[in-house]
Amino acid sequence: MDVARERDIAADWSLGDEPQPTRNDWTSSLLSINLRNRSAVEVLVTEAKFEFSAVTDLGCRYGAGGSVLKALYDIKVPGDRTPPFTLTRPMKFEVPPHDSERIGFTVGPETLVGAALPKVYTFTVTSPCPRTTSPA
Repeated sequence: MDVARERDIAADWSLGDEPQPTRNDWTSSLLSINLRNRSAVEVLVTEAKFEFSAVTDLGCRYGAGGSVLKALYDIKVPGDRTPPFTLTRPMKFEVPPHDSERIGFTVGPETLVGAALPKVYTFTVTSPCPRTTSPA
């Protein structure tokens, strides 16, 4: 896994009760996972399970507020969940025989208020046994 990459993603936001234009420059860390297929047939990955063991706020609370942001993360972590919990992401991702592919996810809060602290998510990504596709 690699989390050193970043990507700009879209985010809907409002200031008070006033919706604002969608932002396309919300910076998010990109979780990059390398999948290796050592078999002689193509495999199909149908879901990824994100098993959260901790959610940690960084820093101390400060004043501000009034804005609410909903970034379009691939994995949206609800703010009312207490670890441990699991979020599942359905997908359809094929890995050719004897090859490897990289897949990326953004992970962040479902809703972010103006005075929210940055969060560190501790989680493990797993997938059920991939299905093989028949050779053509």
